[in-house]
Amino acid sequence: MSIPEKDGIELIQLRGETIAAKPENGIMPIHDSNCVVRLQVDDSRANLKIFMAVNVFEEILEYSKQDISKELGGVLIGEYSRENKAEFIKISDFLPAKHTENDGAHIKFTPEAWSTIDVELKAKRFWNKRIVGWHHTHPGWGVFLSEDDMFIQRNFFDLSWQIALVIDPIKNKQQIFVWNEENIVKTKEFYFYASKDNAQETKSIYATEGIKEVAEKVNNENRDTALSANSLNKLWLTGIAGFFAGVSLVWMIWKI
Repeated sequence: MSIPEKDGIELIQLRGETIAAKPENGIMPIHDSNCVVRLQVDDSRANLKIFMAVNVFEEILEYSKQDISKELGGVLIGEYSRENKAEFIKISDFLPAKHTENDGAHIKFTPEAWSTIDVELKAKRFWNKRIVGWHHTHPGWGVFLSEDDMFIQRNFFDLSWQIALVIDPIKNKQQIFVWNEENIVKTKEFYFYASKDNAQETKSIYATEGIKEVAEKVNNENRDTALSANSLNKLWLTGIAGFFAGVSLVWMIWKI
């Protein structure tokens, strides 16, 4: 909900808290000399770049595997910034959602869950950060947004820079969804980043299996399918050509 500006800054009311609606000035990790960055897949939404700390991604993957009998969820914490005219979010922390309700196939963020999240957000290490999106699992069902998920996105994460991360811990698949005007769509844009001073994280940034590997696997499967279809077409055409060649030979011999 928009409220009057203060000192020229547009403000909004988010779950009872007043925050700036527009991005703060910042430096993307790809331009930060202290960071190592790994591009997951080519950009598909030029006006919003997504960066996630590799240790946070690994934390979410481990959390997602804790209970595969039901959906788990949490919120993505970080910064919404702008470098020149390019907007980006930088995901630096993750908070598991406590006190949620679920029946195995659905997850609901209860008032108690939001209250707990707000308390943790006000802790010192999050004092200058925002909720930039949410995460939940689909154990064994694939990565998509159900109608219930869309309701959560539209009602609780409805700002243009807030994303949804869906993880299937059984099939080992992940997908990010972003706002595209009024629609919620898949995105291939995704970067890992880590501090150059952290050798373990720098190593992990290249070892972690993430969205790039999943996308490459799908692309390879599609390519193999296309090659198989192409091979069958060639075999069919070769067979037809051979058939007509045989008929022509029989006709010539008969005429002789």
